This record gives sequence, C-alpha cells and structure tokens, in this order.
Amino acid sequence: MSDRLLAATSDKFHGDARPRRRAREESGATRRRSSLLFTFAHDPVEAIAFPGGGLPSDVATKARWLNYYDKDEVLGYPLKPISQSYDALVNEDIEINVGGFGASFTPLSHTAYWTDNDFTKPVAKFLADFL
Repeated sequence: MSDRLLAATSDKFHGDARPRRRAREESGATRRRSSLLFTFAHDPVEAIAFPGGGLPSDVATKARWLNYYDKDEVLGYPLKPISQSYDALVNEDIEINVGGFGASFTPLSHTAYWTDNDFTKPVAKFLADFL
C-alpha cells in the first residue's frame, strides 16, 4: 500500500471527506495500472488499426473511436494516455458512471454499459448522426 493511500485511509476515520476522495482516486489509479499490466503484454503498446481497412472510404472518414469508461470499473480506463499510437487514434476518452452502487467496483459493471443512459444515449445520437 502506498504511503499516500495509507495516510488517506487512516485519516478518513477523523471526519475529513478529502482523504476518502484521495483514497478512492488512488485505488482507481491502482486498478487502472493493474488493468494495463494485465491487458497489454507487449512493449511498446500499440493500438489496433482504426478504422479497419475493409470500410468504404465514406464510412472510414466518419468513423470515430470514442472510448466510454467508468473510472470505478476495473475493466474500463482511458486509452489515450496508454501510448502515442492510442493517443493518435482514439478521438476521445469519455468518463461516465455505469452500474449501481453494488456493482460499481466489480467486473459486473462492465456489462452495465448497454443498459445505462450515460452510454446508450450519446452512442445512439452518434449512430443517428453517422447514418
């Protein structure tokens, strides 16, 4: 446990909300680092080719890589900071809140995107504009 997280954890019992927020942010960063270590086994990390070469040119020019993620979700995280290739290809990292309190800190929240309006409404609008 890092010194910052340990200090924030011990201070949270003294009624100060700021250390709890720092502890939550630190644990989120730890989850993201763990996810990155687990997910990307190659060095350097390179993004996939986007858009795919099989798309018609009129579709490829409108294609956007919009990465929706919940900072509390163990499988979701911003992609642009991962590497230069991700930074170049991902149009936007969009932080949203998915899942309820019970699932928010578990992998179950990863399945909640498809039923959460923070995700479905902007994606539906994007698709409607795209078509």
